[in-house]
Amino acid sequence: MEVLRFDFNGSSGDYKRTPQGFLRVKARLSKTGVFSYDNTREYRSEEEVFGAGSLESLKGAPVTDLLPAEIGAGAFLTSANAKEHIVGITENIERDGTYLKGSLLIFHEDAIKAIERGERKEISLGYKCRLDHTPGCVNGEAYDAIQRDIIVNHVAIGPKGWGRAGP
Repeated sequence: MEVLRFDFNGSSGDYKRTPQGFLRVKARLSKTGVFSYDNTREYRSEEEVFGAGSLESLKGAPVTDLLPAEIGAGAFLTSANAKEHIVGITENIERDGTYLKGSLLIFHEDAIKAIERGERKEISLGYKCRLDHTPGCVNGEAYDAIQRDIIVNHVAIGPKGWGRAGP
């Protein structure tokens, strides 16, 4: 069964203006582990988070200011709504232990100023995945399903309190 997921992945205070006046933000974008969604606990393994398809979908992924569903119709970006939502792109995606990290290159001045003022401090990853309803346990944590075939749709910036992967 394919499902849509929104993961809130912590905060970043590591940012710097580029020579062109844009903003480059270094951030943790995702991580492995067991996570709660509605009434289930789902496992994201290293093989899935760091798999070729997942990594490829995150390279150059669009960055939005808030989740698209919070400011308009539709939870995910499409070619029909991208223009109204995209404020930047991802770059320099790499593994860092159990985390997937990279940079966000923010182009829009309103979003840049919101980050610099501390109004946009945390990251949310919007993606789809296939749920494998095989229960299990990893590192002492029980789960109901495994997320497979993770494909990132967008990375959203948002307010403090969104973070799932920690500060």
